[in-house]
Amino acid sequence: MSISFEELNVEDSEGDISFVPLSDTPPSSSGSGSGSDTGSSRTSGWAGRKWIVDEAKLMEFFRTCFRCGGVIEDKRIATRGSQIRVQWTCLSGHSGEWASCEDQSQIARNNLLVCAATFLTGATYTTIREWADIINIQVTEASGFERGLNHLLSLGVDVGVMATDRSPSIWKIMRESYANIRHEYDPWHVNKTKWEENGQEYTCFHPPLTEEMQKKKRWLQQDSSAFRALKDLVLDQTLLRDLRQMALFKHTGSLEVFHNVMLKYAPKTLHFTYDSMRARTQLAVMDHNMNVGRTQKTTQEGNPRYKYSFSKASQQWVAKPVYETTSQDFLKDLMDDVLKMTETQRLEPWPRPPPRHRRLPQNIAPCPRPEVSELLAQRHSRFQQL
Repeated sequence: MSISFEELNVEDSEGDISFVPLSDTPPSSSGSGSGSDTGSSRTSGWAGRKWIVDEAKLMEFFRTCFRCGGVIEDKRIATRGSQIRVQWTCLSGHSGEWASCEDQSQIARNNLLVCAATFLTGATYTTIREWADIINIQVTEASGFERGLNHLLSLGVDVGVMATDRSPSIWKIMRESYANIRHEYDPWHVNKTKWEENGQEYTCFHPPLTEEMQKKKRWLQQDSSAFRALKDLVLDQTLLRDLRQMALFKHTGSLEVFHNVMLKYAPKTLHFTYDSMRARTQLAVMDHNMNVGRTQKTTQEGNPRYKYSFSKASQQWVAKPVYETTSQDFLKDLMDDVLKMTETQRLEPWPRPPPRHRRLPQNIAPCPRPEVSELLAQRHSRFQQL
């Protein structure tokens, strides 16, 4: 919120020698700020600096008239979101008006910037509201996948192979609707599901065998339980079907990197409409494309830079490359575009789809809820004196 008084709208009189207009150049900072913070270097527009100001402190500037120094007797305050507008009249009859930010297309500019910044940074109205007050995504996997693939095909993209995780719903869509496109599984997803059951990972009970022990190890007996378990695993029809989907050894590693970026703009714990989900996905795409292919940092000696961490999966220390810091400069261009749209286009209400009837899940309680009075009569507290 800006507290600059350059927007003060008072009646200027050349004959009134007692009136001293505010200087266009702010006083030099005597604090810990940079010495280069002068009027010539001050940023204008949406990138100008903003502060959060206590209302009581702000009102201290509206106790006396800016022209004659007389007491302000009439003061009217109006707020629109983050904008505050003050109109006053002093005892001498002077009047004026001040607003904390400019209006743009009849919209307070800071309100517009708050909305744009909230969306462009991946935040939501709910989180911003909770923060301002003192501080569910539904995954549309199958329908979203089909809609996205149809969009690519409509643009003339030649899709020969589609690599996904081991999703039964996606497998059914590919088999029934896109038989001409080869469907591949990421081997990691198949391997992960075959060695885990009910959240427990299964391994052999004996310790790792040495090379000499492996040579002396006898073959499995055909009627043994170990042989039958191995047979059931190797001849499992689901596994054999999955193996056909891994012939090209495709993986979704690059997509997982994009999903990490996607979580910033569309957390899985929040629910978004389709329009919002589409726009947030586009933001994630721009963020990903701007930072893909970053170079690895180097040491002062010019050697590649690494960071070292302990892997819980392999129980070993591993070296990971350290890449250049990501950049979100594209957000600045989007902020400029938001303001330009309000200047060149007439903002019409966004077309909203008809409300959808949500199917509420069945109540887990096996019996209907009793009356409130009955529940209160049965209530006992360990703090209640008997």
